[in-house]
Amino acid sequence: MRALTCKTTLLLLLLPCAAVALNYKPQPEESLSRVAQMHYGDARKVVYLQAANGLGDGDNVPRGNTLWVPTVWKYRIKKGEDLAQIAGRYLKDPKRADFVLWLNRIGDPKDIKPGTEIQIPFLLNHRASGAQSLADVSRRYYFNTRQAPLLKKFNARKTDTLKAGEVIQVPIYDPEAAFEKVAERVKVFKEQEERAAKAALKLVAKPGPAPAPPETPPSPAERPQPGTPHEAPAEGPEPPEEGPDAANAKPAPEDSKPLDDATELYLAGDFELAAANLSQLLEQKPLPREVEGRARELLASCLVALDRPGEAEHEFVRLLMIDPERTLDVKTTSPKILEVFRRARGRR
Repeated sequence: MRALTCKTTLLLLLLPCAAVALNYKPQPEESLSRVAQMHYGDARKVVYLQAANGLGDGDNVPRGNTLWVPTVWKYRIKKGEDLAQIAGRYLKDPKRADFVLWLNRIGDPKDIKPGTEIQIPFLLNHRASGAQSLADVSRRYYFNTRQAPLLKKFNARKTDTLKAGEVIQVPIYDPEAAFEKVAERVKVFKEQEERAAKAALKLVAKPGPAPAPPETPPSPAERPQPGTPHEAPAEGPEPPEEGPDAANAKPAPEDSKPLDDATELYLAGDFELAAANLSQLLEQKPLPREVEGRARELLASCLVALDRPGEAEHEFVRLLMIDPERTLDVKTTSPKILEVFRRARGRR
């Protein structure tokens, strides 16, 4: 299992304007959507990371890159400051003071006193790749089209359309992207990873079954003599047939127990720990085909729940390699899992 090495630190960014953000170093092959899920609680908010880091629409993080994870933050007003000054400094335009009033539900700017805390959004630069409407931009960053008028006013635009190459600024005031909430999610994630690491170490350290004592060789008197017919064995059950599928006839109890434990974790919603245990089980040793099949199906389901569809599809492909006729129950399986499974079957 992958050890926890994520490094998340608080930074005061000065590009393009001061804002509170986190600095995150992704793990090798960690997807951008998983980073978004970890920090913002929603894989769709990968668009925040893509825009903030100048990345395209892909889900892969360039190897070795450190990501800026911007957050909505609180600012305490100082004596002598007004909202126009704050908007000019943090939102790049003093005229955006009206937006600060609206966001913080301030009725009269004269009521603002030194020491008052206000929310400051973070800004994302959106460059139109082709002809786009502000409704398209709203749908991308707010997941609905209702903020198109807000974007028009925020950017002082006269039209609702963008030409290819035009850049507008998108204020993100998502409460789930507030610094306190993001920091708490990262803390919970790290705790889950540490629990998974401990569980994996415990699983590795668990002693296996004691080896069978060596067979005592027969005495000279018991050995068959040359020319003497061998005595037929007493009737009883046939010995197990040797062959490549012999191990698949019946799951070994020591393999089923960790699989049952992982199933309980999955049903309890602890997908990270369940996935860690299943990965460890699959890496330990060759498993009976039935056990491996159940483990890979459950691991893929955990990965879908963790918004890691690429890894889930890989596990389903490996499942179909050992069981090409495998199907999922469409009545009891979630549509997301069924969709990833269909993609995996298409690759076979």
